[in-house]
Amino acid sequence: MQGPRVEFPAPEPPSIKVTSHFTRYPPGAPILNSTSSTETKSFKCTAAAHNLRARRVGEHSASAPPPPRKPSKTTTLLLTTLALAAAGAMTYKLSSSSTPSSGLHDRIFTPYTITSKTPISPTSTIFTLSPPPSQTPSSSTSQPNDPFAPLWPTIWSLTFRQPQLQVARSYTPLPPSPTTSSTPGALRFLIRREHGGEVSTYLSHLPVGSTIDIRGPVIEYVFPPDVSDVVFLAGGTGIAPALQVVHAVLGEGGDESAEGDRPKTVKILWANRQRSECAGAPVPAPSWWRVWGSTAGESEPASPLVEELRGLEARYPGQVEVKYFIDAERSFIDRKGILDAVKSAGKEGKGEERKGRKLIMVAGPDGFVKHYVGPRVWEGGKETQGPLGGVVKALGAGVGGWLVVKL
Repeated sequence: MQGPRVEFPAPEPPSIKVTSHFTRYPPGAPILNSTSSTETKSFKCTAAAHNLRARRVGEHSASAPPPPRKPSKTTTLLLTTLALAAAGAMTYKLSSSSTPSSGLHDRIFTPYTITSKTPISPTSTIFTLSPPPSQTPSSSTSQPNDPFAPLWPTIWSLTFRQPQLQVARSYTPLPPSPTTSSTPGALRFLIRREHGGEVSTYLSHLPVGSTIDIRGPVIEYVFPPDVSDVVFLAGGTGIAPALQVVHAVLGEGGDESAEGDRPKTVKILWANRQRSECAGAPVPAPSWWRVWGSTAGESEPASPLVEELRGLEARYPGQVEVKYFIDAERSFIDRKGILDAVKSAGKEGKGEERKGRKLIMVAGPDGFVKHYVGPRVWEGGKETQGPLGGVVKALGAGVGGWLVVKL
């Protein structure tokens, strides 16, 4: 997933930042010019040590409003702190002493090489980037080949720089695909060329073999240990963090449901403007008999991204389900679609409410996020979660007990 255009301020002290997605800074702030392919850095992320604040990274209760400061009929959002006791004790380390270094630094840009570009649509491409040769993990070592392994249980992003204009944008890496092989330490990104987008246009014109300056990582969200169900509303390239969610919640070591409990679930509602963005997606069933999980057949050969989603549904039957919505075909994520996903995800086989934390997560363009859960708001010079609004707020008791996270 790609964030909005960002101009960065002077560098901060070394650390992996734990912050809400799409952190924006005031226009005109300078961007760090230095680039390094050799300097390694020990990264640590201890949620408690970073004093996480609910209004920076948080979950929004879709049912219980906060105590009003003054009488109001507007239902607002109860912001809860992300750092649960267990999550707060989690420490992630990326260092030469524990895992092979990725060569990345949170303050200095490192050149990664484009090793492949896989077209997804006329405007979207999956870029595969490999670290500098000096930082590529060796299969002959006893260390893990993926230096980013400690990050995959979280939602995280990296920053790409457009060197001529000195502007940058955040992009969410796609998790490792079990069906494709790549250079150890390589990363994949779904990048859409946006009209007027300085960074995406620059990237789209780079040939294989070129280098891209990146820095990070930035941890966007740390999952509480008791998450049982996720309903993810993805707009366009918002499918990238949705895939990270599947990997984090259901991936290796992710699905630790107690014996006798129903396995964890992730239901994805993916909206695109054109069918070309999700070629091969099932054609929507007629509205008069459409139910969750029903389709009316496939339209054309599947794109690599749709194939990957199908692979996840096959790997996690009954746990991962994907619904596709296409604006050009007047197929939209509506209130009923969200309610159906919530109801099917949050119930046990006997229809009883299931234990565990339930999340409604939303990622996509600003207008998409605003429509479904309300806009993010500026606070202290940065963009924060903001109050609950939009379609999900209007569902009221229908989503009672679910928490909302804007990515």
